[in-house]
Amino acid sequence: AVLLKASGNGGTLTHISGSPFNVRIVPAASSARGSRLVGQGLSLVVAGQEGSFTIEARDGYGNLQTYRPSSSVPFGVVLTGPSTRVCSIRDFEDSSFVAIYNVTVSGLYTLTITAPSDTASHTLLVSPAEYWAGTSYIDANLLTITAGANPLVEVSIRDLYNNRIVAPETESEITSILCSVSGLGPLSVIAKDGNFLIAMNLTISGRYQMDVSVGSGAISSSPHSLVISAGTFSAAASVVSGSGLFDIAADRAAILTLSPRDALGNAVDISVRDVAV
Repeated sequence: AVLLKASGNGGTLTHISGSPFNVRIVPAASSARGSRLVGQGLSLVVAGQEGSFTIEARDGYGNLQTYRPSSSVPFGVVLTGPSTRVCSIRDFEDSSFVAIYNVTVSGLYTLTITAPSDTASHTLLVSPAEYWAGTSYIDANLLTITAGANPLVEVSIRDLYNNRIVAPETESEITSILCSVSGLGPLSVIAKDGNFLIAMNLTISGRYQMDVSVGSGAISSSPHSLVISAGTFSAAASVVSGSGLFDIAADRAAILTLSPRDALGNAVDISVRDVAV
């Protein structure tokens, strides 16, 4: 109610005709910054899972909007980042709305909320989903190694949507990824600098089959052909045999057989020109 008075004779205030008046103050236009936003979907969601948050419509002064039936909603929500999504918005018919989206590409996004009077933005992290064997793999070019070199071979672990999964920070062996080499047994999988790595502590040269699985399923590139080549020639580890080592008759040829080996005892090919007796 508003009380209006006018000065009369002698400065006395009196009501004018119709006073007091009833005045209704309605909220100003909806504001993205002034509205109340609630829900985990404002900041974090898992790839492939539905994300959502609630918008309680208010003006720039924090006044709650009065619900008015309308064929359109006063807000628009867009996600921009590794991919772009326009959120669907559902009207709860009580001056509140829910924004719903589903994103399958992981990464950092900007969530922009547009209202009639302004815009607001939030940072959204879309994290990868669970490990998925069908999209995980090993680059075949990494599977030719030298015996005893002990390299670390990366396993690219992905989720269902082919998002790369960063390895956890841990010094423990990763038991959810299993690796075994035919005839040689299991190999350890570790985490280092965000990568999943197979510790190839192998010393016997040859061709092998290597199987890698995540959960209960083999990864997409498994089984793998693993080639372990011998190291460099080692005279100390090589073997010489033949009768000429013990009994040599004058004027008769003595035959010696050299079996060249690397430092781990693996057979290695060398040129005759590399041998002197």
